[in-house]
Amino acid sequence: MFTTIFALIDTRSFSNIWYWIAVAGIWSLVSRRVLGVPLELVVRARHEALAAQQMRVLLEEVAVRLRPGLGQVLLASCGLTVLVVLGFGHGLQLAQAIALLLVPLAAVRLMNLRAARRVAAILPGETEPVVRMLLAHHTLVQFFGFAMIGATALYGMLRVLRAHYLGS
Repeated sequence: MFTTIFALIDTRSFSNIWYWIAVAGIWSLVSRRVLGVPLELVVRARHEALAAQQMRVLLEEVAVRLRPGLGQVLLASCGLTVLVVLGFGHGLQLAQAIALLLVPLAAVRLMNLRAARRVAAILPGETEPVVRMLLAHHTLVQFFGFAMIGATALYGMLRVLRAHYLGS
């Protein structure tokens, strides 16, 4: 029974096209918004008062929503620790693939929390410093995502080459 179920679930993630589609899709979604505000709205906020007001309303909502509770932090850290130990400590490829996807997303979450705190401090003022900070944060998240996709691809290639050609 279990062999039939595990035969249907291919745990060789790095050689699976669906994993790479998921990686590209998730990082595309992450870089589409800046702290929950669409990037187009941030760019328009420089020149349009209505867009600036909409951006401020969204940022105020995000400031409340982004605060994690202790339970969320504990659950996330426990889950990520289990994935890292299973993947890199015990060699489970599926856990490695998921960890290489979720650990950088957790780092982006921490970057978002830090940026949200900084935005909340300057939000009552002018629009231009907020827009500059949001665009800088967006650029940082994009570079981080690009680096993490590259690192995941490199690790995946090495893992597949080692498994198929080196026999280990």
